[in-house]
Amino acid sequence: MPDISTTEEVNSLSIGHFLTLLPSETISYAYQNFFIGQNISYSSVVYNFIPFGFSGISVNTDGSAADASLVWPNNELSRQWADDVVKGAWYANVKVLLLNPDDINDFGLLTEYSGRVDVGAWDETKVVLTLNTILDSVGSEIPKRRITQGLVGNLPTTSNVRLQ
Repeated sequence: MPDISTTEEVNSLSIGHFLTLLPSETISYAYQNFFIGQNISYSSVVYNFIPFGFSGISVNTDGSAADASLVWPNNELSRQWADDVVKGAWYANVKVLLLNPDDINDFGLLTEYSGRVDVGAWDETKVVLTLNTILDSVGSEIPKRRITQGLVGNLPTTSNVRLQ
């Protein structure tokens, strides 16, 4: 059994997130949740610090993905902002990063999650935005598409169809 009383230098790594919220084709909000009071530039986007949490991604045994959540402290500003994001059905992209807490420039992308903000709620302490996953398009109806002739070809105009 190793002796835990000896002191050795331990390099630590942490998990952080880059979040972009998009009401349309342009990025309206870009945040990071690890380097307090700092602005971090990544892929030509500047991420400002704001305290938020990300629930992560989980996949059920049947292969469908569960919705993820973004969490903020509850205050008047975050409630108003969350209401706008939910009503506008904004899209969110979360980059999950492996970070060196001692070096602001030492981080790497672990994975990336994209979803549509579908539901928002708050209690005494937090505001929660739920992101529908694009991985479970049957359950989440994302992306919503209309069946058109351009997508599927000619459609039958009668219910009397025979397959041969």
